[in-house]
Amino acid sequence: MLEHTYFYVSELARIKACLRRHPPANATLLIMVLATITLIIFAGCMRPEEKEIIVAEERQLTTHEANTGFPSWSPDGKRIAFGSDLAGSYDVWVMDSDGSNQKQLTTYELYDSAPDWSPDGKRIAFISEQPGIGFLHRNVWVMDSDGSNQRQLTTHEAFDWFPDWSPDGKRIAFGSNRTGDWDIWVMDSDGSNQRQLTTYEASDVPCWSPDGKKIAFHSERAGNYDIWVMDSDGSNQRQLTMHEAIDQAPCWSPDGKKIVFISKRTGNYEVWVLLLR
Repeated sequence: MLEHTYFYVSELARIKACLRRHPPANATLLIMVLATITLIIFAGCMRPEEKEIIVAEERQLTTHEANTGFPSWSPDGKRIAFGSDLAGSYDVWVMDSDGSNQKQLTTYELYDSAPDWSPDGKRIAFISEQPGIGFLHRNVWVMDSDGSNQRQLTTHEAFDWFPDWSPDGKRIAFGSNRTGDWDIWVMDSDGSNQRQLTTYEASDVPCWSPDGKKIAFHSERAGNYDIWVMDSDGSNQRQLTMHEAIDQAPCWSPDGKKIVFISKRTGNYEVWVLLLR
């Protein structure tokens, strides 16, 4: 298990690390500002032909001896929400982008984490462990960005995780194993109209395209973890990468022309990006 969890932040997008499911012990949150990003040129589903080496600068934002992870930038770039057990239980916190003014938003005795800001920056969706059911049962909640008005959106006795707001703030996509397999679901931002988008195992960790028309995700339906994309209603699902190594945790660039993801094709988890044509 890694001694530290590193999170990469670039001008393209916030990267959703595939290892964030299980925050490592004594983790310290660092923000890695990428000078350049590993670049893969794809034409449809062709193999990569060119790449550049990652060059990164890093600076430490949190210094306490606690488990810390799941960073999420506010839309205006001024704050970062994150999960931490600094106060004992694992809760959602927020700080200024320079690491100052750290404030606890949730005070639940079990587990709150995986925060995701609404596009207008007024609300934060997160996951919370269900009392009396166990660690592997969590629901999606939402609260105002100051921690007030906390309310539960999903109530299923399953593991719902990694909520992701649609660009217009009207819907939230999330992963769930409520059918027995890990699939992607979507609901209205008030928790209503929940519906399943994928029906294959390991199709979790969704990420909306900037125009809200598509959702990128990873899936092993073809025998290996690869990057896929579908329309926001679940139709037109198609595979983007076909490498024998693990490709996971996709996230769109703001212009919708690239998808950044994590891959183990070099032997280590590295950051790659697809150029969409």
